[in-house]
Amino acid sequence: MKREFENGNQGGKSLFCHCLCICLNLVLLLWGTTAAFADDAIFNGAKAFWTTWPRNPSIRLELSEKRDRVVFTADVPGDNPTCYTYINISPGKGYRMEFQLEALAVVQQPGTEAKVRLDFQDAAGHSCGAPMQEWTIRLPEAGGSLRFNREFTAPEGALRARAHLLSLKGIGGQFAISNVLFTQLADEVAVPKTASPIKLDGVLDEAVWQSAGVMEGFYIYGSPNPLPYGTQARMAYDDTALYLAMRCEEPDMPHLVKNITQRDGDVWCDDGAELFIASPNNRAAQFIFNTLGTQFDSEVAQRVPGDPWRNNKAWDGQWKCMVKTDERGWTAEVTIPFENFNATPLAGTLWRVNLVRDRRAGVERGSSSQWNLHFSTLNNVGKFAELAFDENGARLTRHREVFSADPLKIERKTVRFEELPRREGRYVVGGGGGSFLLNFYNDAFRKEHEATWPQEQAKMLEEFGEVMDCPPIGYPWGVKIYGGREKTEELLKKYNWKLPSITHHTGQDRDAIEQGATFVRDRFVDPADPLRHAMTMKWTEEAFKKDAWIIPYLGVIRGNDEPTNTTYDTFSRIKNNTHLEALQKVEDEIRTRYGYGKVGLFDHFASNDDPDAPFRRIAFMRWWNDRVVSYLAEEQALVRKYAPNALYMSVTFNTVSTFRGIEVLPDFARVSDANSVDPYPTATFASCGRERALYHTGFSAKMLHDMTPGTKNHIYIQAFNYWGRSPTRDNMREWASQALKNGADYISWYADGNRGNAPGCYEEMIRLSRIIRNMKPLELPEKSSVAVLYCDLSHWGGFDATQNAEYSLYAVLGEQLKGNFRYVSDIELDDGRAKASDYRLLIAPHLKYTTPATQQKLLEFVQNGGTLLVLDPEAFAFSDDGTSPEQMRKALFNAPLPTEKLAFDKVAMGKWSLKVEEAYRTALPADATLLASYPDGSPAAYSRSIGKGRLMAFAAQPFVTAKLAVEPGDWLHFLGELLEKHGETLGRPHWDFLLPKD
Repeated sequence: MKREFENGNQGGKSLFCHCLCICLNLVLLLWGTTAAFADDAIFNGAKAFWTTWPRNPSIRLELSEKRDRVVFTADVPGDNPTCYTYINISPGKGYRMEFQLEALAVVQQPGTEAKVRLDFQDAAGHSCGAPMQEWTIRLPEAGGSLRFNREFTAPEGALRARAHLLSLKGIGGQFAISNVLFTQLADEVAVPKTASPIKLDGVLDEAVWQSAGVMEGFYIYGSPNPLPYGTQARMAYDDTALYLAMRCEEPDMPHLVKNITQRDGDVWCDDGAELFIASPNNRAAQFIFNTLGTQFDSEVAQRVPGDPWRNNKAWDGQWKCMVKTDERGWTAEVTIPFENFNATPLAGTLWRVNLVRDRRAGVERGSSSQWNLHFSTLNNVGKFAELAFDENGARLTRHREVFSADPLKIERKTVRFEELPRREGRYVVGGGGGSFLLNFYNDAFRKEHEATWPQEQAKMLEEFGEVMDCPPIGYPWGVKIYGGREKTEELLKKYNWKLPSITHHTGQDRDAIEQGATFVRDRFVDPADPLRHAMTMKWTEEAFKKDAWIIPYLGVIRGNDEPTNTTYDTFSRIKNNTHLEALQKVEDEIRTRYGYGKVGLFDHFASNDDPDAPFRRIAFMRWWNDRVVSYLAEEQALVRKYAPNALYMSVTFNTVSTFRGIEVLPDFARVSDANSVDPYPTATFASCGRERALYHTGFSAKMLHDMTPGTKNHIYIQAFNYWGRSPTRDNMREWASQALKNGADYISWYADGNRGNAPGCYEEMIRLSRIIRNMKPLELPEKSSVAVLYCDLSHWGGFDATQNAEYSLYAVLGEQLKGNFRYVSDIELDDGRAKASDYRLLIAPHLKYTTPATQQKLLEFVQNGGTLLVLDPEAFAFSDDGTSPEQMRKALFNAPLPTEKLAFDKVAMGKWSLKVEEAYRTALPADATLLASYPDGSPAAYSRSIGKGRLMAFAAQPFVTAKLAVEPGDWLHFLGELLEKHGETLGRPHWDFLLPKD
């Protein structure tokens, strides 16, 4: 029965070979020996010329009499010969390369190796910049043979590949290459509908499996590299369920990992597979099984469109699986009823699928591979294959992205450095602690460097001392690491370093839990917990008194690192069910002081489908911010009492992959001398895609700069491998430049084991630090006539965790138009810390949830002569107490709130066509002028004169995702013209700033 499945696969292979075989390029070099396969040879009608390198009479090729193989002879082992040909390819497509290799005679020298290599070229034969792919092979002994079979993906810009089917070093002899196939992998497979029941027994003997298309060519997650172990799958369906058959070859069956036996345990840690399914009604789920048949499932959902996809592990689906193992691998059958999605596969409907193999056998860290090829998270529904149903069956088309060796690279037409104006002073540079400590490295690196690590640390301290303003490890741990007080003082004086210190650490969490802290999740305590605050104050004061000698050396005293990491868990009755009494007290306080007597505690892990959920979240965020800021004010006072010359950095805001938007930045600025963010673009790339990642560092830096007035700005720059991707030198240079041109005063490198897992990052960190420390700061424009309104309430109430709108506007207004603008908070406007009258143009991408004060301020801004551009179709839908501000909406918009959602993806605005991602039907007010229309002629945007000013209101917007950041289209022209009309100069040179290369 297994043989029948394999035979069916061979039939599929044959079909692929006949239909999709790659034509080999006709390439005849002017040097070397060549041999040609005729039209009717193994290349299915193509003619291929082969050649060798180097040009040497001792290296020869000859075609066999039957013209079905080429014999490659290398008489001298030291010549390092190679035998190659060319194939035409298409960027982003997957291919299988196969051939038979016979060793007729072999002569080897010490240090020999044999490889199969591919290097990629453009149509003219020049390198396309992609790295070579190569595989080391073990040559058979004379008289033996092997079958080579590997898959690869054509990288960005590649239109042909030079295929070195045998590349030798220190090896001579005679070798025959035959049965050569270059096959394009199928990106579309048939998913038949079956009328016969499928017996779930792990034996693939049903007839439907023979007619189903084969899903093969799985790619290792996070890379374009194919999984080198045979993995094949097929799918079928009937009226009630979707069926999966899977065959996974495993060369190391004795070490198959199969530990998890409990449902919903960590099944993904074992050998097994994962099936993701998304239905047209926006339901999605993940189903995981291991080779024991243990199951895990979770719901996959977005809080709002454009948000990263997240898993709800509390969800349980109805499904079955059966897995059988043998000496060569394992076979599985799975049944997923459609009732899990409250949907059926009707003709004309489009579902989405991702299929993952988790391979753990004999691998230290294991790997996962997927049939789709993309570089986002595995649960990103937007990257799944498309399963299109018709009357008699379905077609599954995989999602495939073109691989780029450096997808986060930004090509800048104009680059400036020396010629930009500067101000007096200098930047502060620090970090590198993860480079300095051996426990940040993997086991192999530690083993290799353990004996020499003290000498390496001494060398690193010298390098840090030349280019950085602080040692790599701060107080209190650094004193012990550097050898005590005397040696620490010696080190600080030698390099004129200022020592960083912290006030929050996990030891305080432990003490707070022992004292009875209640806002707890696992071993972490939320900073809103009063006992946590008390432990912090106690520890900090005792440290200042105990080690008073350290105070003159202190530079920056850091408070809470990423304070919101466990906040959702801590204040969830589902996650923190051992402290329900304390949570009830929070509920009562929020309801009384922040929830207008209507709403209380927000539970992130509850269903939150009710209409009050946005207002619970708004009320909770207000309570949390007020509580934490009040505690930080006390900490700041304590720091100033004992260390008045040190900067107090109250918080490092978590912007690792997105700008979370939980903290009220201007409020934290009031209790800080400096504030910090930690954007890591490779994490953004994995969770949100390339378009959201390109400018993430600059966007985070500008948000921090603009919305924490009066404080110094500290930016962490990624200098380590994260989410499976290491920064290139160009990446690090770009990200540091983005931070500096957006107002950073202080740069730190986060360098988690980078000498081991991120080649080149350590050297580039040192090089760039030297440049930054020795240059005068950029002179940046401070005032602008344009502001982007960041509405905290709308982000809270709208569950927005990505800030795609604000980020996209940063990319368009700043990076592309090179105009100056500022972010302004609604909370700043409400209490008068910021004035709308300081600007001529306000751009508001989100205004669904606002306070009456914000509504009044915006109306007065327009009445007094300002221009308000509203890009939120649901603007002024709700006040913060849950009521509808109909009177204020009428005063500003003079139109009812749009309710009918439309399917249009563009609007016409004079000579421009503006792409949109969300559109609503709107009425054109009697006193308004039409600005833009939908394809059916109905109004999409209008303009109203109000007092001395003007409202421009759009019922469509382009911000569900961050596509606008890289594909602005005519929005670039519209917004550019708007900025210039309101007094803003475009093309400001500081946007071209880039630190120099080597």
